[in-house]
Amino acid sequence: MKSNPDSLEIEFNNCEFKNIPIDFNLSQTLFSGQPPHFIWNTFEKENGVSVFYRKFNSKYWFLYQEDSKTYTNQEFYFNSLDLFRFNDDYSKIRKSLRKDDTLSLAIDKFPNLRLTKSDFWESTVCYICSANNNIGRIKKIVGSLFDDQGQITINPLLSTSFLKSKGLGYRAEYLSDTALKWSNGQFDINKVKTLNHQQAKNELIKLKGIGPKVADCISLYGLGNTDSFPIDIWVQRAMTQFYGLTNHKQIQ
Repeated sequence: MKSNPDSLEIEFNNCEFKNIPIDFNLSQTLFSGQPPHFIWNTFEKENGVSVFYRKFNSKYWFLYQEDSKTYTNQEFYFNSLDLFRFNDDYSKIRKSLRKDDTLSLAIDKFPNLRLTKSDFWESTVCYICSANNNIGRIKKIVGSLFDDQGQITINPLLSTSFLKSKGLGYRAEYLSDTALKWSNGQFDINKVKTLNHQQAKNELIKLKGIGPKVADCISLYGLGNTDSFPIDIWVQRAMTQFYGLTNHKQIQ
């Protein structure tokens, strides 16, 4: 989905903004490989401040940080609280994690990084597209799937030829099959949303092309199941380096 710079600036200047009462690093969080990394884009205000934006329900949703405060357009205030998991008690979480020396060092290095909670469908699309892919290509592919209203609608995704034209390659078959099962009720979205992590993961891996790691990512970022622990090659290497764990079962 391409955005007109002029319409972006006009809409931004006409917005009423509200402070989000969360102490965190916006750029670090949105560009950390979580679903927003593949969905949100940026432009600069006249004063050089980076503004993050996406289209959502036909309107632009903006986020920016200035003078150590985070702002969003007023109509997306509660969406922003949900996106950044406002109800998580980070003081309590950090205190618990600091019992581990390695995690304590990680907190010191990235003290204001937050976990995000994104739309279930958008998260599913992002992580099916992520298989054996890099962040730049994932972002390009995912961005091309959004329509002018800022949605990834299911009908176009039923066509593998459409998806291949967007660069999905062999993943086109996986996303098309998921879109079909999502739309015809074979995959019971509402039921899965009520399940615990392991139960949700078991349902997700029934979908073509979704393995344990992708299912863990979708469960964590799309369903908010914080007991999920996605393991990719980098996590596996870190767990071996810092904890001496050498196989997937030990790490899990």
